[in-house]
Amino acid sequence: MAQRDLASLDRQIETLMNREKLGEGEVRALCEKAKEILAAESNVQDVRAPVTICGDIHGQFYDLLELFRIGGKLPDTNYLCVPAQERRRWRREARGRPRPAGSHGPPGGHGRQAATTMRRPPS
Repeated sequence: MAQRDLASLDRQIETLMNREKLGEGEVRALCEKAKEILAAESNVQDVRAPVTICGDIHGQFYDLLELFRIGGKLPDTNYLCVPAQERRRWRREARGRPRPAGSHGPPGGHGRQAATTMRRPPS
């Protein structure tokens, strides 16, 4: 990512952390950049310890801000967001219960949904 892009990203992050709005054009540009980064990454990521494990936030921005307030901001804290489907599977297995009948996970998967890591794009 170019130095100019990083400066713009830092400004946008600061704006959002102050609970201020970005313009529609900036939001569209951020979404396009996020799509580009996610499409280029593997769906399996190495996560360096220590890591803070949390639930998924379903796109709730203020929940994300609260998570950062409590757990620490990126890149100082590594997060692993585990989807509810995966947490339910862990609880079932911990109680010795089998998977529900007909439960085969997402199409093309192996019965589990990939966890998502949150991190700043590489520079």
